[in-house]
Amino acid sequence: MELIKDNQEEGIPQSFSQKKVKNKKGSGNSWYYFGIVGQIGLAIVLPIAGGAIIGSSLDRKLNSYPKCTLFLLVIGIGISMINFVVTIQTIIKKQ
Repeated sequence: MELIKDNQEEGIPQSFSQKKVKNKKGSGNSWYYFGIVGQIGLAIVLPIAGGAIIGSSLDRKLNSYPKCTLFLLVIGIGISMINFVVTIQTIIKKQ
């Protein structure tokens, strides 16, 4: 390890003076990635589960057992796909 003879950094080892770590927002932080996974999970699960629950309750009230549940379940799957794509695009733009 050789020492640098610079005006500002005299006597500091070269490995310490020239290393500059670029720290992106959230890089290296595991909580950031847990948040991303949670955000994607909620974007997928909530519309599907909500569609199934609301459809099931409508079927009980209207006596049309599988129709409302299946219809709102398919709608929930479509919404969750759109949410997934939008969330991934937002994450890519931030990085």
